[in-house]
Amino acid sequence: MFSLFLFVLMTIMGGIAVDVMKYETTRTTIQQTLDRSTLAAASLTQEMDPESVVTDYFDKAGMSEWLTSVTVTEGMNFRNVNAKATAATDPFFMHMIGIDSFDALGASTAEQRIANVEISLVLDVSGSMAGAKLTNLKTAAKEFVDTVLSSDSDHRISISIVPYNAQVNLGPTLRAKYNAAHQHGVANANCLELTPAMHTVNGISRTVAIPMMAYADIAYATNKVNSPVSPTDTNYAKANFGTAWCPVSTVNVVRLPNQSISVLQSQIQNLVAAGNTSIMTGMKWGLALIDPSARPMFEEFISVGAIPATLTGRPFEYDDDEAIKVVVLMTDGEHVAHEFVKDAFKTGPSSIYLSSGDGNYSVYHSARSGNKYWTPHRSEWRAAAW
Repeated sequence: MFSLFLFVLMTIMGGIAVDVMKYETTRTTIQQTLDRSTLAAASLTQEMDPESVVTDYFDKAGMSEWLTSVTVTEGMNFRNVNAKATAATDPFFMHMIGIDSFDALGASTAEQRIANVEISLVLDVSGSMAGAKLTNLKTAAKEFVDTVLSSDSDHRISISIVPYNAQVNLGPTLRAKYNAAHQHGVANANCLELTPAMHTVNGISRTVAIPMMAYADIAYATNKVNSPVSPTDTNYAKANFGTAWCPVSTVNVVRLPNQSISVLQSQIQNLVAAGNTSIMTGMKWGLALIDPSARPMFEEFISVGAIPATLTGRPFEYDDDEAIKVVVLMTDGEHVAHEFVKDAFKTGPSSIYLSSGDGNYSVYHSARSGNKYWTPHRSEWRAAAW
């Protein structure tokens, strides 16, 4: 009887060992598949739907019925994928000791997170955005700022704001960092005319001379009166500035990178709609502010407190594994061709003449005031500076 008892006991123990090995084999297979699938799905370079990636891994392994849940949490700079699976191992011998089920459980979580994020918020403030469109843009932009920065407990995300219409007004502080030519001296009208060559590279040179946008109206004719009192009478032939391509503004200006939700939201709220639309110019400056070539300029701003010291080292290199760069563009329309005053007409006496029955008379204009004067003869424009 004792030998029989020992035989039964050894059989039960051996059977339990077999069931445990079967369980462990199944559990290991589940766990390995979970780990592989969540790692692949969590990759920020993975363009497929993360949940579909995990499901596909289990389908290919012939274990799709074992997958019980997939949870994906993601933001601008991170993706977290959690998956769970359960498989019934149907024990052979554990029934003898009252265990009818012995499920193999598995769970896996994978996350990829980019530590540093640089964002350029490029916002359309052209005339067509007036009214409800601009209101909606402000709401969306402020919500974006709050969503992104409120979850940034490590303070690794920075946001700059680039409002644009027909041009991008840099503001006096940022414009002073570039080699501006043909400076017109008009306060709060600080737009630069980027050459075609500058659109072939990511950054914008701080040493190459860049012409400033002339403070001029290209849509409306000059106010003309037949009989000016004198060549210096400013009431005659006075330039019209209803639609200047670089409107004077202290609110529609580029804002340097910041991490304060309240400051950024206030800057967005103060935007106004005016002017034409030049999407390519807005995008170009948005890209320039996250291009590594701007780093020395940012260091200069940091040294004087114009940019928080926590942003030292930015903009990071494009191949930095711990950095991601994002341009967010908000607009309602299409790009409009860029018009400008030729450089030759931005300073000094203009070569525009008036034609009359008794000859041609020179017309002079002030590059600073925008006023034009002529001799007291009835005449019409014969040439243009555009």
